Amino acid sequence: MRVSCAWLYACAQMRLLKYSDQAIWVYLDTKLPWPAAPRDLVLQVTTEETPDGGMIRHLQAAPDYIPPVKGRIRVPVLSGTWRMVPKGPKLTEVTYQMRAEPGGSVPSWLANQFVVDAPFESLRMLKVVAEHQGIREGGY
Repeated sequence: MRVSCAWLYACAQMRLLKYSDQAIWVYLDTKLPWPAAPRDLVLQVTTEETPDGGMIRHLQAAPDYIPPVKGRIRVPVLSGTWRMVPKGPKLTEVTYQMRAEPGGSVPSWLANQFVVDAPFESLRMLKVVAEHQGIREGGY
């Protein structure tokens, strides 16, 4: 799960908590700029295959899955999806939708910056990592 932090915006650490046939649970520790306090979250992730050969990853906060971590504000609400649709042999359309309540107080300028930067930077870095992985594994 460490690779995820290579492309996921504001990710300081991600680790697998549990894996089952129905879902995975991951712990994510964030690195946010001052003056925001550090946050963490537990996500339940389920995967749905779609008729077009793609997939949807459903993310749902599970704030009570593990006890609170000292020095972190637990994100109480988060839900979203990553939808991946194949568009050709080397082309995938990715749609990212997320809704969250960060918990605690966050300055409005920082919240607004995060809303713009998080999806853009995550998708940009996902492309970089995917292309690098493809080259390394002989995919391109």
